[in-house]
Amino acid sequence: TSGMLIYYAAECKPYASDVLIALALMGIALRAQEDTRPVRRVAVLTLAGTAAVWCSFPAAFVLAGIGGAQFVAACESRDFRRFASVLPAWLAWAASFVGLYFVVIRAGLDATTAHHAQDLDTVMQESWKFGFLPFPPENLGELRWYKEQFARVFYTPGGFGSWVTGLAAFAALLGAWSLVYADRFKAALMILPALAALGASLLKLYPFDGRMILFLLPAMYLLVGEGIAFLLQNLPRRAALPVGVVLLALLLAPPAARAAIDIVRAEERHELDRSLDHIVGHWEEGDRLYLSYYDGLVYRIARYWYALPDEAVYREALAWEYQPAHAREIDAYLAKQEPGSRIWMPLAFHVRAEEFLTHLNAVVAVELIEGANPPVYRLRNSGQEDFVPQE
Repeated sequence: TSGMLIYYAAECKPYASDVLIALALMGIALRAQEDTRPVRRVAVLTLAGTAAVWCSFPAAFVLAGIGGAQFVAACESRDFRRFASVLPAWLAWAASFVGLYFVVIRAGLDATTAHHAQDLDTVMQESWKFGFLPFPPENLGELRWYKEQFARVFYTPGGFGSWVTGLAAFAALLGAWSLVYADRFKAALMILPALAALGASLLKLYPFDGRMILFLLPAMYLLVGEGIAFLLQNLPRRAALPVGVVLLALLLAPPAARAAIDIVRAEERHELDRSLDHIVGHWEEGDRLYLSYYDGLVYRIARYWYALPDEAVYREALAWEYQPAHAREIDAYLAKQEPGSRIWMPLAFHVRAEEFLTHLNAVVAVELIEGANPPVYRLRNSGQEDFVPQE
């Protein structure tokens, strides 16, 4: 019933694998804590951690949580010799992350993105500014961010209903409190990765919001479950069952209902190949194909299935909404075409399609092709001074 987790598990992006790697590291840490063979314990932790950071950026937060949990366990048991035995693994993790930073992260942040024509660091700071911890809070609104963001994570990525996020947050806090008394190592393992991610948010290095913290979902669910279990164990026997049923219904009903609706009435996704099927079936000599930046990305792969001449295909170099008004790519492209020429344009992924079409309608005839799904538009560059755009 976790919609965001299911969505990203089905998409070619790293957020779902972040969850997988976080779970694997936590499982390895639990096994290592019970392992009495120091060489084996350190070897497994070292190999897992050094490899994980190259496969998942948030793995660094999980490893920080594991290290913190090991320190907490050492302090509780006063077994500092055992703690000292895992320090080589920590050093290996740190060295691996430093290598990752200089080889991948720093170069990536400095690189200019075609999508925004800005370096990635600037894009991240602007696009994810709501996910960076305001510190120190300068006004009441920024102070309120802490409370609102804590509840918000139970909605996204948590997946609980917006009207029960407070209940889910209460259950998680109760679960954390219960786990601290029951097993401090496990409590630290659940809580410290989130605190590490919050620290990175404080330094404006990593946003604490949405899919970026999807890797925290397993810990969130476990803490919520622990909180409910603790509540039921400490209630009178007659009250435990009805309270448990009500709690589970309140927390699980919204995501379960959404999942059921999606199964019955699945959301349709716009697919470029369906548009291209229509275009290729009606292609005539001299036609042209204009692709928005987003559709152009997909066409890089789709073109292998469609025998359209390369010279007839134009792909936007920059997303339309980021182009200056005085230098629109579509305007320059149309100016080069012969009057009366026909240009096909699928808009499967256009972010601001209505505004884009309004702009086009001022300079060329825009015709929606009946029967094409997703929508396909045909442009006719009339070249006539008395041309009146058609809605």
